[in-house]
Order: sequence, then structure tokens, then C-alpha cells
Amino acid sequence: MTLVPGDVSDRPALARLMEGAATVFHLAGCAKPWTRDPAEFAQVNVLGTQHVLDAARQAGAGRVVHTSTNLVEGADRPERILTSYQRTKITAEAAVQ
Repeated sequence: MTLVPGDVSDRPALARLMEGAATVFHLAGCAKPWTRDPAEFAQVNVLGTQHVLDAARQAGAGRVVHTSTNLVEGADRPERILTSYQRTKITAEAAVQ
């Protein structure tokens, strides 16, 4: 196994980094309690996950291992009490599924 760091917002780099990969481990996430720019959660957690999935598909990777968070457990609670982080991780998990 080779560890290859990358930026989930850099689509061309992801495609290059995944060339020949059989398995891709997606561990990136914006996992902080607050950010000045609330869109950062969606940019990293949702769009970044989609970029990883697209690049892995393009590279012909046989498997993507997506690491999420236990904070999505119980996500059936009312939307108003979910954090931005939780909402975006739930959305990313749906994309992976």
C-alpha cells in the first residue's frame, strides 16, 4: 500500500494520484465545530467526496473505502438540531451508497 496525500478540491490531481489504484481510502473531511465560511463543510465533505468517487471511477479503482463519523448515527432526529458537519456527512454518505 502506498500513502498518497491529495486535496479533494483538486480534481485533476486526484485523477493523477489514483491512476492504477485498486483501492482508494477517502479519509478527508472538514470536521470542526465552526468555520467562518459555512460552505466549507459542503465543499470538503460533499463535493470533495464526489470528486474522490469520480476520480476513483475514472481510474478504474475496484473499491473506495469511505471513512465517515459516528455523529451521523441517529440522523433521523429533526433537521434543526443537526450541525452543518452532520448534514454534510450524511449527504456524503448517501453519495457513497
